[in-house]
Amino acid sequence: MIPLTTQSAVATPASTLVSLLLFLGLVVSMVVSVVVVAKGVGSYRATGDPAILGLSTGILLLSGAPIFLNVVLATSTGLDSAVVSTLADGLRLMGLLVVLYVIYNTGR
Repeated sequence: MIPLTTQSAVATPASTLVSLLLFLGLVVSMVVSVVVVAKGVGSYRATGDPAILGLSTGILLLSGAPIFLNVVLATSTGLDSAVVSTLADGLRLMGLLVVLYVIYNTGR
């Protein structure tokens, strides 16, 4: 009979620190994108310029929403990582399209 060997993952202090820094970076990125959207909505209310709102939405779709989608889908569903990455990339593409639409179709 062939003996089965099991490998256990041992978290070293260095790998734990890297993981915490990565998670902190993701949180900071999401917070900054939400702050940008909040400032954009405030500017939109003050000026009534829909381009500001569009740019803010595009920035949110480019940065914060894909990260949130990645974290939520990867941890709460059994979806394959390729599917999660494709969905996140789709959000980024939508953000780019929104920004390009605002740039080229606002008459500026």
